[in-house]
Amino acid sequence: MIAYQTAWLKTHYRTEFFAASMTADLDNTDKLIVFKEDCESFEIKIKGPCVNHSRYDFFVESEKQIRYALGAIKGLGESISEAISRERKENGKYQNIFDFCSRLSSEKISKRTIEALITSGAFDCFGETRATLFQSIEMALNYSNRLSLEKETGQNNLFYSDDNIQESLPTLNRSKEWVLSQLLKNEFTSLGFYFSGHPFDAYREDCKHLTKSNLATLKKMMDSQKNGNGYSDKESMIQVAGLITNLKRRGNNYTFKIDDGSAILEGIIFGERRDNFRDLLNNNSLLFLKGRLRFDSFADLWQFVVEDAVTIDSIINKKAKTLLIKCDSKFDPERLQKILQMHTPGSCTIQLNYETDINFTKLKLGEEWTVSPTKELRADLTAELGSHNFQFISH
Repeated sequence: MIAYQTAWLKTHYRTEFFAASMTADLDNTDKLIVFKEDCESFEIKIKGPCVNHSRYDFFVESEKQIRYALGAIKGLGESISEAISRERKENGKYQNIFDFCSRLSSEKISKRTIEALITSGAFDCFGETRATLFQSIEMALNYSNRLSLEKETGQNNLFYSDDNIQESLPTLNRSKEWVLSQLLKNEFTSLGFYFSGHPFDAYREDCKHLTKSNLATLKKMMDSQKNGNGYSDKESMIQVAGLITNLKRRGNNYTFKIDDGSAILEGIIFGERRDNFRDLLNNNSLLFLKGRLRFDSFADLWQFVVEDAVTIDSIINKKAKTLLIKCDSKFDPERLQKILQMHTPGSCTIQLNYETDINFTKLKLGEEWTVSPTKELRADLTAELGSHNFQFISH
């Protein structure tokens, strides 16, 4: 009966079903990841946490759209989450980090709570970089304490004038946004998984030239190995790339998960090869792996048995032949020139694909503009152009 009711709800009230299911497992990150993947498969969008929209639980914000719960942010309890929602409902949206801290001063919000709200993206609505807000936490809390003291002592001076409150705000310690890897790492710490992006995103286009398929396509192929007698015992040498997570030692072996943002594959390194990869294999390392598929009938799952591994940066550095840069009329040629000059000379030629509303031009730069396809160049280009506007090509 319960199975029938669940199936009926998931069929006819799918968005509500997922919102309720995620609320029931607020503290279980592993289950939230599964629900998030299910929502994506049904084209249900989960919007990020936001102090001006979220409440303690997950809820349906509009058709096929769920708003992330404040209660699912690590470090936020039910009490403070409810207080944030209640204050917003009674007195309107929060205008900035100073407004937020001062209006919730009675809740004695800790620095750690503010950090979690910033790194999870719940303060993105204020229009400032997360790095700026993170560096201004002490200032915001001091401002809030000062405001509370003035209210308690009845000092209604210019500093607390309703008409001039915006003019009296301190100046934020503005900073350029964290690089993508740092931003996602901080987001992972506060949410327990990568939400707004994935560390592999910066390498996704590059790796299309190094591997035959992504993990989602590979897993579909693995599923096709099923037959009436179970799984095929066929082993095949393959190449995969992704993020290493859940690294554990099991006896003489290492087990881990390979995650490229499209799917997750179980990986294993047997004892005799373990020492070969000791310096490479770490949680959150991005690796290019060669190995074979093996079906573990005892665990009833496919495993990727690693036979060789290198960092993705090193394989791209070795094989990349062309740096393809996509740009439009908004890009700053002088700024791009300075970035490229810092990484010349190298073995990688440069091609600019310049596109506007009226034309499209391919421009190949001369030999004096060859660059080294290093991790540092990638970081500089990501900060300037975004990770989706360039790629290294190996042929």
